[in-house]
Amino acid sequence: MAAQKENDGLHKAGSDKRRLIRQHVMVGKNRGKTRKPNTKTPRRDLGSSRLDSDEPSALVLKMRYPSIPNKVGNELSFSRFAAPIEPALLQEMLRFCFMAKRIMYPLADHIDFHKNDKIDTLWFDLLTYDVAYLHSVVFLCQSYSSLVSGIQTSSSACRGMVHYSEALRLLRERISGQSEERETWNSTILVVLYLATHAHLVGDISSAKHHLQGLRKMADLKGGIYAFRYNPKLIIELMKCDLAMAINYGMETVFFEDPSLEPLIPYDLTPPITETSPGVGASPQPVASSICCTDLQQAWTAMIRFCSAINYATKRGLRLPKEVLLTNMGSVMYRVVCIKYELNPVDETIRLGLLAFSSHVFLRVRNIPSPHTYLPNIYRDRLLSLPPGQIPLLSLVWLLMVGGISLFTPADDHWLLPWLRVCLTALEANNWDELQDKLKGLLWIDALHNKPGKTIFDTVYRVSGPRDFDSRL
Repeated sequence: MAAQKENDGLHKAGSDKRRLIRQHVMVGKNRGKTRKPNTKTPRRDLGSSRLDSDEPSALVLKMRYPSIPNKVGNELSFSRFAAPIEPALLQEMLRFCFMAKRIMYPLADHIDFHKNDKIDTLWFDLLTYDVAYLHSVVFLCQSYSSLVSGIQTSSSACRGMVHYSEALRLLRERISGQSEERETWNSTILVVLYLATHAHLVGDISSAKHHLQGLRKMADLKGGIYAFRYNPKLIIELMKCDLAMAINYGMETVFFEDPSLEPLIPYDLTPPITETSPGVGASPQPVASSICCTDLQQAWTAMIRFCSAINYATKRGLRLPKEVLLTNMGSVMYRVVCIKYELNPVDETIRLGLLAFSSHVFLRVRNIPSPHTYLPNIYRDRLLSLPPGQIPLLSLVWLLMVGGISLFTPADDHWLLPWLRVCLTALEANNWDELQDKLKGLLWIDALHNKPGKTIFDTVYRVSGPRDFDSRL
């Protein structure tokens, strides 16, 4: 009867049984741990232990676990994708996916794109079950690698076309099916978006316009671009594609073209964040005081707020929400691009300078210079035809520096560098630190513009040139 009480689970076991149970439990807790041998106790003969032995040591020996192996591969080693992909292409695709934000977003290090929700994991999850999306990503990342390296072999081009053809075929089948599911629409829009992005980067204007019009129609079927407000990053991507093509091709935007049906994104009216005052830097007046157009003045002021917020966050190691990026890019760039009425020469020059600056901040693709010449050409022509003495000296330096950073190529050095040298001499900017402090009073993001700005400054003083630009001051 006493033995029954010890084993029915309602009473405490005897001391010997408790010791046996405790040692059995400790086996699980000590898995993977290395024990030092007990040199004081003679080693037992493992072969002499019996399965039916009541000794605790026999039970411990019989239930030893093997050591836990080290990690094999990475977290993606056993991931299953929507279709078989060659190992080399798979590795290339994964590298591109992990670097995509830094490639496509100049401010990626200062913007928080992640939240713990399904929407923010969608971009990678689709690779595991959407075949059309997978093929479009493989094709885009392979094209990016070829553009960066400048090398494309016939075999790599052939592989790329296979994935392009598959993505296009599956896209046509899907569109003809007219599925209304949200996830299907998200992935289908992304496939078209990636095809448009590739066409834009390689200068295939016809295909780029065709895909962009397709994006517009797909958005209309869902109620317009605001129907995707549940996915801010998708709206950002759509706007980037639209704005990049408008700026580089000189064409009309397809989103927000009719404010009565699709209202423009309101400006962010948050007061600018600075170290010591509500203002930004030294003084925002040199350019602002030269602007007559009210729409342009408001866009300039909004960008001042954005630049101050980015600089403040960068200095403190903070990240701004992606909604800040969306609001400022959408509100500023669409208004500046869509100014239809004729501006005076100074305002038009500042408008183009603001477009050059904002396109470098919001639209630039890492390591790939724009293949298009529309904005560089009209900005260069406008600068060279600017009436002398019509704009403050610091504003002129800013306009030239922004063009040098964002648009112009070494082919422009013969006129840009001498003109900058004359301006810097007249401004008495004898070193980069002095000029940098002055430029911070205008539109300037330290993380993006300090390094290329210093490169231009150093080049100006290394390269001598004609001084026939004095008359332009």
